[in-house]
Amino acid sequence: MGRAEVLQGHCQDNDMAGERRRRYAGSMAEISYRRHRFPPVVIQHAVWLYLPFTLSHRDVEDLLAERGLDISYETIRSWVLKRRERKFQ
Repeated sequence: MGRAEVLQGHCQDNDMAGERRRRYAGSMAEISYRRHRFPPVVIQHAVWLYLPFTLSHRDVEDLLAERGLDISYETIRSWVLKRRERKFQ
């Protein structure tokens, strides 16, 4: 089962949710993960932890360390800044 199918199963109005996803995906610039040490899923998770919640870069660093990932808060900060730049271009 794909991500879209799971999301549609949880929405009350599937047509509206699908339209929002298409509009959002079309407005986002493609992010390149070339020349990064960590895989895209790790970068996306770190940025996801920081942006919607009131966590500091060091809090995110600690959460990732609990999962066995040795990533500095400065690296997380640079990922977040890069993501914000791409989002608002």
